[in-house]
Amino acid sequence: MIRLLKERFSVCALLLAMCISCVQRPDIEGTLPPEIHSVHLSLSETTAILEAQIRSHNSSFLEAGFYFGAAKDKMEKRPCQAHGSTFSLTSEGLAYETDYYYCAYISNGINEIKTDILKFTTGEEPIFIRNIEFEDPYAELLCIRHYDSNRDGYLSYEEAAQVTSVEQLGDEANRKNIVSFNELKHFTSLREFSLPGCHSIRSVTLPENLETIGEDAFNEWESIKEITIPDNVRIIEEHAFSQMGALESLQLPDSLKRISSFAIMHCDKLEELHFPERTDTIEAGAVYRCPNVSRFTGAMATEDGRLLVKDDIVLCFAPGGLETFTIPENIIALGSNSMRGAAQLKELHIGSSLMMIGENAVAEMSSLEKMTLRRKTPPLCLNEPRLNKTLEIYVPAEALEDYKITIHWRNYRTNIHPLEEYTTN
Repeated sequence: MIRLLKERFSVCALLLAMCISCVQRPDIEGTLPPEIHSVHLSLSETTAILEAQIRSHNSSFLEAGFYFGAAKDKMEKRPCQAHGSTFSLTSEGLAYETDYYYCAYISNGINEIKTDILKFTTGEEPIFIRNIEFEDPYAELLCIRHYDSNRDGYLSYEEAAQVTSVEQLGDEANRKNIVSFNELKHFTSLREFSLPGCHSIRSVTLPENLETIGEDAFNEWESIKEITIPDNVRIIEEHAFSQMGALESLQLPDSLKRISSFAIMHCDKLEELHFPERTDTIEAGAVYRCPNVSRFTGAMATEDGRLLVKDDIVLCFAPGGLETFTIPENIIALGSNSMRGAAQLKELHIGSSLMMIGENAVAEMSSLEKMTLRRKTPPLCLNEPRLNKTLEIYVPAEALEDYKITIHWRNYRTNIHPLEEYTTN
């Protein structure tokens, strides 16, 4: 009985092997999936729809989809359901202003075909749906008080963009407590800025569309160390940067065209100022009583960096670290207020070409002890030069009497001596 069963089993196994050998086995490894004909992108706000089309259905495939992600080397594989000759992927809730990478793929389980990696960038977040997050609570309080038009207790980017003047903040006593106001950059409709008396602010970023820094704009911003000025500002008015004891550097924008008299004054920590080459108007005395400014560069700066000069007229003086200074021989005039307030200077030497001394050009030089003038005709003074009463003045011997009788110079006639008597002691 057992023998009979073994014989029957052997026969069945043989028949089964013969049946299997008669079936054609597919060459899976040699079979490629169909080609991807095209890939399309549809982007709307934070939603991206990717769609791929298959070129032919003659070949078989087991899976189709996309590789997708915010980094090219970290794209995730996302299978999709094919519908006829197309398959698609919808990605929602993407981040604004972000790059995304993608490629389509088709696989038959063994081989995989992929398209080239493509990229798209989502757009900017609509400003009308966002509220500004303030660093400083006082700045937030005052801005909401004046500019929160829908009274929801927040200041949106849209509300900030509608502000054309911050004059109202100038009447707020609490502005003196603001430490940071970099959110000012979102006030994109501001064309002129002025907000004096912010004693505690340490940093501020001005809006990109700003064209004018107005009179007294940063007057008495005593704690500020950093101001970001956009490259759109064309005009800086009087006293714009005044009494700013903590300001260590001031980057004037390349767009600057005009800077007024007394625009930069009483900024004790400033040491160097660069004036852009496009600046075609620097009014005399634009930099005043900044005792440590020792160098000018850029437009109208002399080679030694000590003067700003236009048409042989001195506009500004950098007195930092000087006790003695000689005005270049080609200079024909000292512009009004041009050297005013150089309180550390002890000696000033003026060449024979100087014909005119503008209003207060040499005023407030409290340490000035000696002045030499080599011009035989007394330079014209547009007003009383306001020199020290103890100042010793040395002029050519042949012009001594002329100086002693000429208006303004005659007020110092007892102090006027021949050049031959000048000593460096």
